Amino acid sequence: AQATRMMMLGERIPGEEAERIGLIYKCVDDDALEAESRGLAERLAAGPTVALGLMKRTLREGLQTGLAAT
Repeated sequence: AQATRMMMLGERIPGEEAERIGLIYKCVDDDALEAESRGLAERLAAGPTVALGLMKRTLREGLQTGLAAT
């Protein structure tokens, strides 16, 4: 409810609050952003890239399919 109110009213949400309510994955300080981004990219690149690609495709297709199709 709080996140909906903030979004609908255009209120700014501090990073820590956005993380707490699940709007973002992780909140980091500006000076740690590059290292965190690189670490996440390296983890993803070392992971099951075919499976990750298939998940992305499935999510994308699901967003384009209406509820009537299910």
